[in-house]
Amino acid sequence: MDINLIYKIVLSMFLLYETVIYLNTSKITDVIIEKSFGDKTEINSKSINRIAVMKTWYFAFFVISYIFSITSIKSYNKEYFFFANADYYINSFFFITGIILMLLLRLLPNKAIKNDYYKDLNIIPTYEKILNELQASSIKDDNLISKEFDFALKSNYFEIELSQFKDLLQLKEPTQKIIWKPVVKTKKKDRQMLLTFLNRLFQNQLIKIERKEVCLFVNKYFDFNEFDHDIKENPLKPDNIGAWMKNN
Repeated sequence: MDINLIYKIVLSMFLLYETVIYLNTSKITDVIIEKSFGDKTEINSKSINRIAVMKTWYFAFFVISYIFSITSIKSYNKEYFFFANADYYINSFFFITGIILMLLLRLLPNKAIKNDYYKDLNIIPTYEKILNELQASSIKDDNLISKEFDFALKSNYFEIELSQFKDLLQLKEPTQKIIWKPVVKTKKKDRQMLLTFLNRLFQNQLIKIERKEVCLFVNKYFDFNEFDHDIKENPLKPDNIGAWMKNN
């Protein structure tokens, strides 16, 4: 088999492999669908959007490197190239150059995501992690607890038992998650209203502790999905907290 053909096959297989990896990890298709049709996917985190855009730029240069290499590997005309009899070495040079460039553009996005810029934007850790900063609510009086509970029920925030509400205030392990009901105009659950409500119940602690801690707390006790809600919602993310804090 012609060595130049082998070079092209190797480069093409690498391109095909990287394309599949890119589509599976960047979530760019979901981001495009959401931007085009709105609120039909679970991609609503700015961090995911930023990573998708960053990976897309790297992938674009990856494809350019492939095109450069694949079009440079060819048979050279002796009339125009004094080194045409050494085209094997020339094609090997372009093949190796293409492989190196493609490998770099394959590895650099993963390295970039580990940068400090993305640390605060990454998806929060599993809910089993212990809440370190948030303290239980100082609302202890049964009358005050009942007043807050009745207000939440009348506002149709959720449908739970009083005992479950008390467990929330005392940060006891939840028996089941609380379904948060209010939605905004986009038909997504109103996360900012939930954060404001909880911040009041917990004496403004949510604006003082780390964002990941707030996410851990909310996602441990609350769920945004319910049977008749036709949008699959992501758990709360740190950038959701940032948007809420700007209004507080």
